[in-house]
Amino acid sequence: MLFFFLCICLISAIGSLQPGLVNLAVIQTVLQRGTFPAVCLAIGGCLPEMLYGWLAVQAHGGMGGWASQIVQHPAAQWIALGVLAGAGIYYLCRPAVAWGVEQRPARPLAAFGKGLLLALYNAQLVVFWILVLAFVQVHWPPPNVMTRSMFQIAFALGSGLGALFFLLSLVALVNRYNEKIKTAFGHRANQWTGIVLLLIAAWGILQAVI
Repeated sequence: MLFFFLCICLISAIGSLQPGLVNLAVIQTVLQRGTFPAVCLAIGGCLPEMLYGWLAVQAHGGMGGWASQIVQHPAAQWIALGVLAGAGIYYLCRPAVAWGVEQRPARPLAAFGKGLLLALYNAQLVVFWILVLAFVQVHWPPPNVMTRSMFQIAFALGSGLGALFFLLSLVALVNRYNEKIKTAFGHRANQWTGIVLLLIAAWGILQAVI
């Protein structure tokens, strides 16, 4: 059971290696607000991973694939791309970051809520976890001693804790190279964030059209 749980954690951590909204928000929070608010944001960002992992188990278990049908619907994909592009424009239009000026007081609860909302936006994780679930059951099947409830708990917790491990590692990495990152990006951290989000949205639109 432990091996199965660790496999899910590893897959979740590797799957988090993408320039998504939560990852970019964590980096920006470390640079502008400090470590503790970034950790709170990371914790909020990993909770929806557990929810979507659990939904994937339900959908894969014979509920008609309703979860994957919803998030794969063209309208849902275009809404998601629109939100992503809107976030990119928002950051692109924000004022330059004044590193030498004291930032607003950190609000851990607000950071937690921000991470939660940004991760909830990525509902396509249900599809990702359905595919992972199919792969795992073929190559790393859970032990026979696991009941369905134990399987659901292990899968959901593994998907969330793996993402949390990656986000906390990202916090530590950015915190360590804080000054180098600020020097490299200068005062245009918001603008760079906006450009990355717009590029992700543009890539998604190209995939949807072609």
